[in-house]
Amino acid sequence: LENNDVKEIKDRAFAGSNIAKLDFKNNPDLEILGDLAFDGIQDLRSLNLSKTRVSYLPTVGLSTVEDLNLENTPTLQIFPSVLKFSHIRIARLTYAHHCCAFKHPDKQDPQLWKAFEFQETVRKKCEAQRPTAVNPGVPITEWAVGGAWDSSDPFPSKNLSEDDASNGNDGFFSDVPTLNANNTINIVACGKIAHAYSEVVCTPQPNAFNPCEDVMGYEWLRIVVWFVLLAALLGNLVVILVIITGGSKMTVPNFLMCNLSVADFLMGLYLLLIASMDVHSLGEYFNHAITWQNDGGCQVAGFLTVFASELSIFVLTVITIERWYAISYAMYAKKLKLRQASLLMLLGWGYATFMASLPLMGISGYGTVSICLPMEANDLLDKSYICSLLILNGVAFIVICCCYVNIYFNVQQNNTTARTNDATIAKRMAILVFTNFVCWAPIAFFGLTASAGFPLIDITNSKILLVFFYPLNSCANPFLYVILTKHFRKDVFILLGKYGVCTERANRYKE
Repeated sequence: LENNDVKEIKDRAFAGSNIAKLDFKNNPDLEILGDLAFDGIQDLRSLNLSKTRVSYLPTVGLSTVEDLNLENTPTLQIFPSVLKFSHIRIARLTYAHHCCAFKHPDKQDPQLWKAFEFQETVRKKCEAQRPTAVNPGVPITEWAVGGAWDSSDPFPSKNLSEDDASNGNDGFFSDVPTLNANNTINIVACGKIAHAYSEVVCTPQPNAFNPCEDVMGYEWLRIVVWFVLLAALLGNLVVILVIITGGSKMTVPNFLMCNLSVADFLMGLYLLLIASMDVHSLGEYFNHAITWQNDGGCQVAGFLTVFASELSIFVLTVITIERWYAISYAMYAKKLKLRQASLLMLLGWGYATFMASLPLMGISGYGTVSICLPMEANDLLDKSYICSLLILNGVAFIVICCCYVNIYFNVQQNNTTARTNDATIAKRMAILVFTNFVCWAPIAFFGLTASAGFPLIDITNSKILLVFFYPLNSCANPFLYVILTKHFRKDVFILLGKYGVCTERANRYKE
């Protein structure tokens, strides 16, 4: 039935038919499968639904299927419990995460797995007690539902002779004992979950970008990330509120620092999204991976992190150049005006928005990995984008280094009071800037090697960089700013004084 205009398969469409192979390949209009679409088919061994648009796969009638083909069917984002396919040997799927279900069937459908564990326990007891009579013809699904006995008929009236019992059944569940009139104690269902799902040949296999693991990967990383994101969110929020509502005149340094805090706050939001998804999908991320990475979640998180990082680096570069110019050309008394700084920030926001939007337009992509970074490098355009991000950040780092080296020599040669004050500010800014770029050094190094085709770490270990290095600037900036700046502490006390807190200290600062 391949290459047709089939749009729907209704319930029991093939009931009573003896079909070994059912092929619906390349039916692009096929979207609807009834809950009982395959019910009643005898001895179905192969089912092909590749290149269709089905979004739901009913499992009734598919227990005998050995070869399942669902390639190029991106609409099927939720794969049914693999425990329903009792004879599956080959699975050709669209998403690598669906293959994780064959490695971890207990995590894909914990409830059904518990029922099967119960049946396995009963089977072992049966082997030890050796049941009196055996009925190979009654599947265990007729005896138990969800791990509990069928209350409608707890004592099936099936009794077989020893000759009948010798006929084995190697299906999903092996010999099922029935009630013997003379021995009612052995009413057991000797089920067998002998089918090794881990041995199923499933493609595409989980790879370095999409391993069968949770978002955070490591247990300790799952805990640490919450401390990091809370530090980034709370610290930067305090800085933003104090600068905006403190009552002091908006100076160029304050304006630039406010923009930097906004960028770092957005980085904290990105970490919050990632950490929340990790908690939500704990132990079963592969059940949520397709929706998270393809239906908007990763796109929002990825946009936030690229926008925040690019804006942060842009602001830091402007801060450094402004300090360098103020110290190097102090005699001209021409410093950056607030209006000029606003235009520069408008340019920076535009640049960050542009770079963060490209993966949404098909250049690289945020949905390649669970942490939503633009790591997709399938063609030259993708690699060019990733390399341009890293190279532009590297150029910014070189500019900042050169500016601070020049500032250092200028301060050494001229010890005027004004320049000494400027130098103090410059040193404080240098701590902020170098803290920011400490986080980018390993990111840039491993990113460039991966883009060149020589990845040195896998996705699991790159998550350590994500938590410890990548957001380091977002955490350090607000706290270094508070600790090293008396002017900020002044703004804090003045703001508190407005609400009747620390009024004496606030009045002293006002004087």
